[in-house]
Amino acid sequence: MVTVTSDLPPQLCERDAWTGGFYELAMQLGERDDVRLQAAVGVLARRAGITGPWHVQWQPDRVRPVSWSSADLVAGQLRGQAQLPGGQQVICAVAAVREDRGDDWLDLCIPLEALGRGDARIGGFPFEPDGGASLRWRRPIDDWLARLADEIRQETGFRHAVIGFEVSGSVRAETLTDQPEDRPYALVLANGTYLPAAS
Repeated sequence: MVTVTSDLPPQLCERDAWTGGFYELAMQLGERDDVRLQAAVGVLARRAGITGPWHVQWQPDRVRPVSWSSADLVAGQLRGQAQLPGGQQVICAVAAVREDRGDDWLDLCIPLEALGRGDARIGGFPFEPDGGASLRWRRPIDDWLARLADEIRQETGFRHAVIGFEVSGSVRAETLTDQPEDRPYALVLANGTYLPAAS
């Protein structure tokens, strides 16, 4: 179990910091399995160095510290703060999606507004065309997220991981046979192969 800290990041309760959608690492773990979900969230929290976690209901007096347990995760998003490869501290959320008669997903979600406050290159991504310029700031983040995914893969196994804007559930392992060359998301396959985003 990862220790709960009391150092509440100021942006955690700032509603505007959570706008703009999420840049995500979404891992399709496989069939519902409480033990694997617990192991995966533990590895993610430790390897990403995420502070917290907390359950947040927008008012500062509705913030409560919780644990990196599958029970707290299933009860709602776990929020905290992580350090990106360039050193920027950014708020984030960890979420579990448990499909009815389907797979468990584990997602690390970084709000674009919070991300953009530390990097002006993000601009209007992904809502404004940039001709692939976003790959310059995305690639270091993608590489970091891919390393996290691979560590989880080695520890617990998974079907695959997808990295990009709002990718959770959008690309499933069972549909990976024909990937477009200009794919706007990165992939980590079940065998550990990393396929960077191309656009």
